Amino acid sequence: MSTEKSERHEPIEPNEPNAPVELRSSKRDRIEKSFGPDFIVYLIERTRKAYCKQTMISLNMDSDPLAFEEAMKSQDVTFWKEAINDEMESIMGSHTIVSSGGSFEMGFFSPGNPQNQYLGIWYKKISSRTVVWVANREIPLIDSSSVLKVIDPGILALLNGISNVIWSANVTRCTVQDPIGQLLESGNLVVRDANDDNLEHFLWQSFDHPCDTLLPSMKLGKNFVSGLERHLLSWKSSDDPSQGDFAFRCDPKGYLQLILSNGSIQLFQTGPWNGLGFSGTPSLKPNSIYTYGLVFTKEEAYFSHNLVSSSVVSRCNVGNSPRCGCLSKFVPRNQTEWGNGDYSNGCVRRTPLDFHNGDGFLKCSRYKMPDTQNSWFDRSMTLMECETVCLKNCSCMAYTNLDMRGGGSGCLLWFDELIDMREFSENGQDIYIRMASLS
Repeated sequence: MSTEKSERHEPIEPNEPNAPVELRSSKRDRIEKSFGPDFIVYLIERTRKAYCKQTMISLNMDSDPLAFEEAMKSQDVTFWKEAINDEMESIMGSHTIVSSGGSFEMGFFSPGNPQNQYLGIWYKKISSRTVVWVANREIPLIDSSSVLKVIDPGILALLNGISNVIWSANVTRCTVQDPIGQLLESGNLVVRDANDDNLEHFLWQSFDHPCDTLLPSMKLGKNFVSGLERHLLSWKSSDDPSQGDFAFRCDPKGYLQLILSNGSIQLFQTGPWNGLGFSGTPSLKPNSIYTYGLVFTKEEAYFSHNLVSSSVVSRCNVGNSPRCGCLSKFVPRNQTEWGNGDYSNGCVRRTPLDFHNGDGFLKCSRYKMPDTQNSWFDRSMTLMECETVCLKNCSCMAYTNLDMRGGGSGCLLWFDELIDMREFSENGQDIYIRMASLS
């Protein structure tokens, strides 16, 4: 995009006391100012002088605030608020905003067709641009005079050259006095009150609307109170950031698990959370690089992770595809298809269940737990109580402890078919599968 600013006004010099002042970025050299750990804003000396002349106040040029909080408490707070929003409006063409620690950068980019422009956030310290979030992923900009700005009453909007709104943040509440836009060092773009940095009070944040990347401290899951669901959606292609066919989401049906899908087809389930990790990802272990955890309450359910060191950028590596096989005392449902490499019909018990003559349970160790969409759980039951409840219900096919920590606690039951189990050489979990008493 072109960086030409022929329609933008330069700040008025002091010898024009009655002329109007438009607080926007000029072409002059910028002076970098850091507002602490969350924002970098660039201020123009001429703008400051013009502002002083217009408002008839005096700014202390030699003692600028070194942190955002200090700026908001200074006698020149009005100027600093204007400067922040002025910088947001300066994101045009090749101009960008960089988070104070230098981890993330925000600006316009073209992944494929140079005529299609997108507003995005990417890793600043990775030489090959790696975009982690795109605002207007469905509607590319096709002109060179677009601008990002905070408009009343606190809405972050992306405007094209004729001031039409191409994209805007869906602000849930707007009763704030001084709304500002801010790029946090975490990569989170937020709209908030300049005087309130409580993350619970943010008017809007990009972390609530992820694209295809799960960043540290981002939540993957659902808020049952507000209905907000945060999930990942792939790009359509490497040069088209619009929504693709693949999705990765937190599924709260039954007991919570993560699911990768292609349209309506489920490709992978992590298995249930067992207190230490997901049963289908035994390689996910406590480590010195990042922490992780799952929250499952009446209000919300989500998975998140946090880096121990902010200098680390991690990526996943998928290993070899597993070979299919049947559990002990199970056989292929269709032997011919199985022999031809078609495992879609799965396995069945060698001896069918006979509820009238009584059933028992077969203990299988070191396994990924089955898909939990048809499951039920109780956090307080013992394993023995879990077995009793399952045995009394003819539809219950298996059970295990809900939480593996401290010797095990809680109860997780499966109903109907057991789907997507895997055997591991280590770190798997025990599951008790219903079998005929004579098998």
